[in-house]
Amino acid sequence: MSTLKITHASFQMKLQLIDIGKLKPHEQIIPDLVDSLSKKMAEDGIFINPIMVDSESLVILDGMHRYNAAVKLGLRLVPALLVDYASESILLKRWWRKAKLNDPTKMLFLRIFRSSVRRRPRSASYLELVVEGSRMYYPVKGELLDSYRLMAKMEKRLSEQGAIVEYVHEYDLRKHASEDVILFSGARLKKQDVVNVVKLGELFPHKSTCHVFPARIYNINVPLKYLRLSEEEGNRRLIEYLKNRRLVYLRGVGRGRYERKYVFV
Repeated sequence: MSTLKITHASFQMKLQLIDIGKLKPHEQIIPDLVDSLSKKMAEDGIFINPIMVDSESLVILDGMHRYNAAVKLGLRLVPALLVDYASESILLKRWWRKAKLNDPTKMLFLRIFRSSVRRRPRSASYLELVVEGSRMYYPVKGELLDSYRLMAKMEKRLSEQGAIVEYVHEYDLRKHASEDVILFSGARLKKQDVVNVVKLGELFPHKSTCHVFPARIYNINVPLKYLRLSEEEGNRRLIEYLKNRRLVYLRGVGRGRYERKYVFV
C-alpha cells in the first residue's frame, strides 16, 4: 500500500489513509465540537490535519474529534500519521482543569477534598490537586481510570455551581497556579495505561491525555472524495495529490518548545 514516510531527526512518521473501522479512540468527545468540525469539513470539502495513531495498536493518540467528525460524515478513510508509540521521543502529558471559584464553590471543593494529603499515594488511582499554590493528592477508590472519571465529575459539578472551568496543558501548570484558582487532574499516566484502557473497551473523559510529538505535519488538505474510496485506491490518489506540493519545515514553531511543525504548501 502507498505511504509517505517523513523523518524528523530519528522520529519517523508514515502518512497514510486508514480504514476508519480499524482505528481505536481512547477518549470521549465534546459533541458540540464534533458537530462544528463535521460541518466545517463538509463545507470545505477537505480533511485539513491528519490524526496521530500508534502504528502497532492503531489507538488514536491525538485527533479524537476529527475522527468522530469523519464518522459522522460517513467517510471510509481517515488521514493518519502512524508513529511508534513506544518511542521515548513521544511524551505523554495530562490536561488539567483550572477552576476559578466563587466563595460557595470554593467551600464545596475544599469540603469534598478535605482528606487530601501532601504525599503522592502508592495506589494508581488518585486526584492530583494544586490548591492555593500547594500540590496535594486525593486517594480515589478503584482503578486509574476512576480518577479521571472523578475529574470529569468535578468539572461538571463545579460548572453547574457557577465556577469557570478551563483546560490547562501540563507544560503551563506553574504559570496558572495561584491562590485564587484550583487546579486538578487524574493520576499520572504511562503509555501502557492508555492502551490498556482501550483494550478493556473503555474511554478516558475528554481532555484527559495530551501527547506531545517531536514533529507533526499540518495542512495536508485531503479532498473528502478520496476518503470515500477503498484504502488502496485512496492512498494511491493521496500520493498523486501530494506530489504537486512541497513539505516545509517551520523552524522554531511547536508546543512546549518541543514539537516541530511541517506544513504542505
